[in-house]
Amino acid sequence: WSQGEGTTSTLTVGNGILIGSVQWSALYGNDAKTGKMLWNISDYGLRNRGASAAMHGSLLYIISEKSFFILEAQTGKIIVRKQLPYNLDVTSTPLLTEKEILFGTADKVLVALDRQTLEVKWNTMVDDALIFTAPYTHSFSATIETSPVLAGNTVYVSASDGTVYAIDASTGVVLWKYEMGAPVFSTPAISGNTLVVTDFGGNIYAFNT
Repeated sequence: WSQGEGTTSTLTVGNGILIGSVQWSALYGNDAKTGKMLWNISDYGLRNRGASAAMHGSLLYIISEKSFFILEAQTGKIIVRKQLPYNLDVTSTPLLTEKEILFGTADKVLVALDRQTLEVKWNTMVDDALIFTAPYTHSFSATIETSPVLAGNTVYVSASDGTVYAIDASTGVVLWKYEMGAPVFSTPAISGNTLVVTDFGGNIYAFNT
Protein backbone atom coordinates (compact mmCIF):
# COMPACT_ATOMS: atom_id res chain seq x y z
CA TRP A 1 0.00 0.00 0.00
CA SER A 2 1.11 3.52 -0.73
CA GLN A 3 3.13 5.56 1.72
CA GLY A 4 2.63 9.20 2.64
CA GLU A 5 2.97 11.25 5.78
CA GLY A 6 4.78 9.73 8.74
CA THR A 7 3.01 8.34 11.77
CA THR A 8 3.61 8.29 15.51
CA SER A 9 1.99 4.87 15.87
CA THR A 10 4.00 1.66 16.15
CA LEU A 11 3.35 -1.71 14.54
CA THR A 12 1.16 -4.33 16.21
CA VAL A 13 1.51 -8.03 15.37
CA GLY A 14 -0.40 -11.17 16.35
CA ASN A 15 -2.28 -14.12 14.85
CA GLY A 16 -0.25 -13.75 11.67
CA ILE A 17 -1.51 -10.19 11.14
CA LEU A 18 0.57 -7.00 11.09
CA ILE A 19 -1.25 -3.76 11.89
CA GLY A 20 0.22 -0.50 10.59
CA SER A 21 -0.96 2.92 9.53
CA VAL A 22 -0.28 6.01 7.47
CA GLN A 23 -1.26 9.40 8.89
CA TRP A 24 -4.18 10.94 6.98
CA SER A 25 -4.64 7.71 5.03
CA ALA A 26 -5.83 4.62 6.90
CA LEU A 27 -5.29 1.86 9.42
CA TYR A 28 -4.05 -1.26 7.62
CA GLY A 29 -4.12 -4.99 8.28
CA ASN A 30 -1.45 -7.02 6.49
CA ASP A 31 -0.41 -10.64 6.28
CA ALA A 32 2.63 -10.73 8.57
CA LYS A 33 4.48 -13.30 6.42
CA THR A 34 3.85 -11.95 2.93
CA GLY A 35 3.04 -8.28 3.57
CA LYS A 36 -0.14 -8.58 1.51
CA MET A 37 -2.75 -6.00 2.49
CA LEU A 38 -5.82 -7.73 3.94
CA TRP A 39 -7.89 -4.64 4.73
CA ASN A 40 -7.80 -0.92 5.40
CA ILE A 41 -10.18 1.40 7.22
CA SER A 42 -10.32 5.18 7.40
CA ASP A 43 -13.81 5.88 8.78
CA TYR A 44 -14.64 7.72 12.00
CA GLY A 45 -11.21 9.31 12.37
CA LEU A 46 -9.21 6.07 12.13
CA ARG A 47 -7.22 7.58 9.26
CA ASN A 48 -5.62 10.33 11.32
CA ARG A 49 -5.08 8.94 14.78
CA GLY A 50 -1.69 8.72 16.41
CA ALA A 51 -2.41 5.85 18.79
CA SER A 52 -1.28 2.27 18.23
CA ALA A 53 -3.62 -0.70 18.45
CA ALA A 54 -3.55 -3.26 21.25
CA MET A 55 -4.26 -6.82 20.08
CA HIS A 56 -5.91 -9.31 22.42
CA GLY A 57 -6.91 -12.60 20.87
CA SER A 58 -8.70 -11.86 17.62
CA LEU A 59 -9.59 -8.28 18.53
CA LEU A 60 -7.95 -4.85 18.22
CA TYR A 61 -8.49 -2.08 20.76
CA ILE A 62 -7.72 1.47 19.67
CA ILE A 63 -8.68 5.12 20.28
CA SER A 64 -9.18 7.95 17.79
CA GLU A 65 -10.62 11.48 17.90
CA LYS A 66 -13.45 11.07 20.44
CA SER A 67 -14.12 7.34 20.10
CA PHE A 68 -12.95 4.02 21.51
CA PHE A 69 -12.98 1.14 19.02
CA ILE A 70 -12.91 -2.64 19.06
CA LEU A 71 -12.12 -4.12 15.64
CA GLU A 72 -11.87 -7.62 14.26
CA ALA A 73 -8.16 -8.07 13.54
CA GLN A 74 -8.62 -10.46 10.61
CA THR A 75 -11.07 -8.27 8.67
CA GLY A 76 -10.88 -4.74 10.12
CA LYS A 77 -14.62 -4.86 10.84
CA ILE A 78 -15.70 -2.39 13.54
CA ILE A 79 -17.39 -4.34 16.33
CA VAL A 80 -17.69 -1.45 18.80
CA ARG A 81 -17.43 2.29 18.37
CA LYS A 82 -18.06 4.12 21.63
CA GLN A 83 -18.05 7.91 21.52
CA LEU A 84 -16.64 9.59 24.64
CA PRO A 85 -16.58 13.15 26.02
CA TYR A 86 -12.79 13.29 25.68
CA ASN A 87 -10.26 14.36 23.08
CA LEU A 88 -8.43 11.15 22.17
CA ASP A 89 -5.89 12.61 19.73
CA VAL A 90 -2.98 11.09 21.65
CA THR A 91 -0.53 8.22 21.18
CA SER A 92 -1.82 6.20 24.15
CA THR A 93 -2.37 2.48 23.48
CA PRO A 94 -5.23 0.98 25.52
CA LEU A 95 -4.29 -1.26 28.44
CA LEU A 96 -6.60 -4.18 29.18
CA THR A 97 -6.75 -5.44 32.75
CA GLU A 98 -9.05 -8.15 34.07
CA LYS A 99 -11.85 -5.63 34.65
CA GLU A 100 -10.83 -2.35 32.97
CA ILE A 101 -9.71 -0.81 29.69
CA LEU A 102 -7.46 2.20 30.32
CA PHE A 103 -6.01 4.92 28.08
CA GLY A 104 -4.86 8.53 28.15
CA THR A 105 -6.62 11.57 26.70
CA ALA A 106 -5.49 14.88 25.21
CA ASP A 107 -7.38 17.27 27.41
CA LYS A 108 -8.56 15.78 30.67
CA VAL A 109 -7.72 12.49 32.28
CA LEU A 110 -6.61 8.89 32.39
CA VAL A 111 -9.83 6.99 31.63
CA ALA A 112 -10.91 3.53 32.76
CA LEU A 113 -13.81 1.84 30.99
CA ASP A 114 -15.53 -1.14 32.57
CA ARG A 115 -14.41 -4.06 30.41
CA GLN A 116 -17.86 -5.67 30.44
CA THR A 117 -20.15 -2.66 29.95
CA LEU A 118 -17.67 -0.19 28.35
CA GLU A 119 -19.11 2.53 30.59
CA VAL A 120 -16.67 4.98 32.22
CA LYS A 121 -15.69 3.37 35.52
CA TRP A 122 -13.40 6.15 36.76
CA ASN A 123 -11.12 8.89 35.53
CA THR A 124 -8.05 10.41 37.13
CA MET A 125 -7.06 14.00 36.45
CA VAL A 126 -3.48 15.08 35.78
CA ASP A 127 -2.07 18.61 35.64
CA ASP A 128 -1.60 20.99 32.72
CA ALA A 129 0.86 19.89 30.04
CA LEU A 130 4.29 21.51 30.00
CA ILE A 131 4.41 21.11 26.20
CA PHE A 132 1.28 20.94 24.04
CA THR A 133 1.58 18.03 21.63
CA ALA A 134 -1.99 17.03 20.74
CA PRO A 135 -3.41 18.87 17.70
CA TYR A 136 -5.13 22.19 18.40
CA THR A 137 -4.75 21.98 22.17
CA HIS A 138 -3.62 24.71 24.52
CA SER A 139 -3.80 25.45 28.24
CA PHE A 140 -5.57 23.92 30.07
CA SER A 141 -4.67 20.59 28.45
CA ALA A 142 -3.96 17.67 30.77
CA THR A 143 -2.39 15.44 28.13
CA ILE A 144 -1.29 11.82 28.48
CA GLU A 145 0.56 10.71 25.35
CA THR A 146 1.92 7.53 26.94
CA SER A 147 0.38 4.13 27.49
CA PRO A 148 -0.49 2.91 31.00
CA VAL A 149 1.22 -0.24 32.32
CA LEU A 150 0.08 -2.63 35.04
CA ALA A 151 1.88 -4.31 37.95
CA GLY A 152 -0.34 -6.16 40.41
CA ASN A 153 -3.35 -3.90 40.93
CA THR A 154 -1.40 -0.70 40.29
CA VAL A 155 -1.42 1.21 37.01
CA TYR A 156 1.60 3.38 36.22
CA VAL A 157 1.33 6.22 33.75
CA SER A 158 3.47 9.23 32.91
CA ALA A 159 2.04 12.49 31.63
CA SER A 160 2.93 15.68 29.78
CA ASP A 161 2.76 17.53 33.11
CA GLY A 162 6.14 15.99 33.96
CA THR A 163 4.78 13.56 36.53
CA VAL A 164 4.66 9.79 36.87
CA TYR A 165 1.59 8.43 38.66
CA ALA A 166 0.86 5.18 40.48
CA ILE A 167 -2.91 4.63 40.41
CA ASP A 168 -5.15 1.97 41.94
CA ALA A 169 -6.57 0.08 38.94
CA SER A 170 -9.92 -0.59 40.61
CA THR A 171 -10.71 2.90 41.92
CA GLY A 172 -8.53 5.43 40.08
CA VAL A 173 -7.11 6.72 43.37
CA VAL A 174 -3.56 8.10 43.07
CA LEU A 175 -1.34 6.04 45.38
CA TRP A 176 1.78 8.12 44.80
CA LYS A 177 3.27 10.44 42.21
CA TYR A 178 6.66 11.95 41.41
CA GLU A 179 7.18 15.28 39.64
CA MET A 180 10.19 15.24 37.32
CA GLY A 181 9.84 18.76 35.95
CA ALA A 182 10.02 17.80 32.28
CA PRO A 183 7.20 16.34 30.18
CA VAL A 184 7.14 12.59 29.63
CA PHE A 185 6.32 11.14 26.20
CA SER A 186 7.63 7.60 26.67
CA THR A 187 5.69 4.75 28.26
CA PRO A 188 7.09 3.51 31.59
CA ALA A 189 8.77 0.10 31.65
CA ILE A 190 8.58 -2.44 34.46
CA SER A 191 11.21 -5.06 35.22
CA GLY A 192 10.77 -7.05 38.42
CA ASN A 193 10.09 -4.52 41.17
CA THR A 194 11.61 -1.63 39.21
CA LEU A 195 9.73 1.04 37.27
CA VAL A 196 11.84 2.90 34.70
CA VAL A 197 10.76 6.27 33.29
CA THR A 198 12.52 8.67 30.91
CA ASP A 199 11.63 12.34 30.55
CA PHE A 200 11.98 14.94 27.77
CA GLY A 201 14.93 16.48 29.61
CA GLY A 202 17.04 13.39 28.92
CA ASN A 203 16.83 11.92 32.43
CA ILE A 204 16.23 8.28 33.37
CA TYR A 205 14.48 7.47 36.65
CA ALA A 206 14.15 4.13 38.41
CA PHE A 207 11.52 3.61 41.12
CA ASN A 208 10.82 0.71 43.44
CA THR A 209 7.22 -0.26 42.66
